[in-house]
Amino acid sequence: MAQSIGTLNQIHAVGAEASHRQRACPVRNSWRSTCRRGNRIDQAYVDAAVEHVRRTVGRPSLTGPGERSPQVTFRLTPEEKAAAKALAEREGKTVSQMAREAFARYIRENTDHAA
Repeated sequence: MAQSIGTLNQIHAVGAEASHRQRACPVRNSWRSTCRRGNRIDQAYVDAAVEHVRRTVGRPSLTGPGERSPQVTFRLTPEEKAAAKALAEREGKTVSQMAREAFARYIRENTDHAA
């Protein structure tokens, strides 16, 4: 049941596209959940909505479609961060783009190609 609640919370987070409301079922005079477009919310609907969120939320993958890119995190002084942000803005890049380029250049220049 906890997974179902978590899944429904993920659907709510998507917003209007995947939100749901209660409507009366005209045949049985009972309540059932439907999305705004009138589609019934069943397990297949939930699975599709969760898959859609997994594919579309967040930054694009550098590894490939549907795959997570590895991340590297490191700390800077406030001065280094400000300088990096200013330089990135001047170059029309993000700090992440600039850091990836610098890291890739460092690896290329310091990798022993004979090994």
